[in-house]
Amino acid sequence: MIRKNIAGLLCALFCSAALFAQVTADPQDEFYSLALNWHNRGIVKKLPPVRPYPYQNVKSILEQVLENGNERDREDASRAYERLTGKKLYVYMDTEGFLKYEKESRGGKSDSDLGKNVYLCPGIEGDRTLFEGNDRASFGYRMGITVAKHPDVDYKPMGATPAHDAIYDPSKFGPLTMYLDVNTAVGYGTENLYFQGGVYRNGFGNWLNEGLALNDAGFHKTNLSLTWMSGKISYTQQLSMLGSTSAFNGAIESLGAGKILGFHAISYEPAEWFDFSFYEATVIGNRFDICTLLPVPYMISEELTGAGDGVFMGLAFNVKPFSGFTWSNDIMVDDFPVDEFLKANFDSKYRLAAKTGLIWTPEESFVEKVGVSFVAVTPYTYSHWEYDTHSNKAEITPDLNNYQNYTNNGIKIGSQYEPNTSAVEFSLDVRPVNRLKMNLHGSVAVHGNISESLTDEEAIEYLKSEYGTYATDGSVYQHSMFSNSDGNLGKHVDTAWNHLNFMNQSHLMTTIKFGTQAEYLIFQKNNGSNVSLKGGVDIEYIHNYGVGNEMFPGIGLEGYREEITKAGSEKALVEKYRKEWKGQLCNKTNVYFNIGVSIRY
Repeated sequence: MIRKNIAGLLCALFCSAALFAQVTADPQDEFYSLALNWHNRGIVKKLPPVRPYPYQNVKSILEQVLENGNERDREDASRAYERLTGKKLYVYMDTEGFLKYEKESRGGKSDSDLGKNVYLCPGIEGDRTLFEGNDRASFGYRMGITVAKHPDVDYKPMGATPAHDAIYDPSKFGPLTMYLDVNTAVGYGTENLYFQGGVYRNGFGNWLNEGLALNDAGFHKTNLSLTWMSGKISYTQQLSMLGSTSAFNGAIESLGAGKILGFHAISYEPAEWFDFSFYEATVIGNRFDICTLLPVPYMISEELTGAGDGVFMGLAFNVKPFSGFTWSNDIMVDDFPVDEFLKANFDSKYRLAAKTGLIWTPEESFVEKVGVSFVAVTPYTYSHWEYDTHSNKAEITPDLNNYQNYTNNGIKIGSQYEPNTSAVEFSLDVRPVNRLKMNLHGSVAVHGNISESLTDEEAIEYLKSEYGTYATDGSVYQHSMFSNSDGNLGKHVDTAWNHLNFMNQSHLMTTIKFGTQAEYLIFQKNNGSNVSLKGGVDIEYIHNYGVGNEMFPGIGLEGYREEITKAGSEKALVEKYRKEWKGQLCNKTNVYFNIGVSIRY
């Protein structure tokens, strides 16, 4: 039976295809991949800084391509134009099935399992202008439900994010759950000056679904933004409302309001072959700060309030030596010890995420795009501590929500890699025939649990705490402070505050991925109605799976007293927990299959 299922999915892969969505409220729509390619080849001179774009900008980009592109460009733009302008309301039905084969190996023994999942997503969607004959006011929407057996991330490779935006209060129908799945975006203005707002995902930067500051693949949020573009300069200011979750592990059971993201970026293009952007992001909670709405430096506003917010700044630049080829770079800094850097001391708290890579989009070739990149996220980047707001002390207690780390509804807003990770990525988009698109992708990522670098004294402090106070899993939820009930300033974890410890742990988790996804458009009418298929397979090998498990879970003072008596010394107790953590490490091989159909009428 397993062989039959796998064979059927493999056969379907080569006749499968794209799942279209509404353009102006979904930055993962196919249009944005095309737009980046067109921009890279110089057909489109300028793109707005943040995705998605409002109606008039999408329409203008497509009109530029219809006028200046080659035959294939014009055909792609024509189909996208039909979807944008053909009907104001589409009824859609998306279905997708998944299989996951996993094999776990430990100590010469192995165990395997096969899991199945299914998604059914009906609803309505569309992009429309609000006033006849006027593109300035527009509305994009996708409103439906998602019926599923299991969360889709359980049937995707490690680090994947949910494909659907749904609330966390499902209705149960036997083995299935049903969620609302809604995204909307309203835009108003001209091509060069516009407001935008709604509930949607959004992205920033030259790498689709891989942004360090705003990742298109992140969970949706409520956004309000202003964008201005004039000649060589562009500026955007955005305010977003986030969902706060458990400071210990991001559990959505504690989902709460009051978490805010402020983001702004200014870009300058002094020449056609070079452009750069400076941006800032800040995450605050349990208060509103008008600075998140203003074009003022977040670093300065934080100093004025003394709030110790999560503040990030970044620099992105692109070099285009010739048409179709870009060297793209992005570095986002959480904390940077300038004094230590000037002294050439690189063993300090350099908290940053960086990405550099090459993008090639050849013209009139079955190869549409080639991308190769390197990503690094240093320890404790994107993480931030949270004190108990009901106490006048710098206390960190169990059951707190975190309002300052770089997450939304428990999902990372920026890079989807955990802190203390480096990765090499490869992606190849090809089109063997006009309506069939295929993507081949692969990556090698190496990740270490920063807890392995802690001193015995630090490990003991973690163990003495109540369970749920501190994360020691090396994830974005592990931060650099201890609780301090004796003062209004927290205590630094010396290993985190004064040392880098980037990828120097003894046990590193290596994840090797390779896969292909294929998309086939069966037909599309001139009013935008279409039917499409898609399918794919991903293979994943993980060496030292389990590195991301808790190393020193809190056992409380009573538990500590009992265990120290048995162990005989603190050093022996710490070594016991280290040994148990090492003992659960194993190797895993996972194979994921998916196949789906989309009907849009």
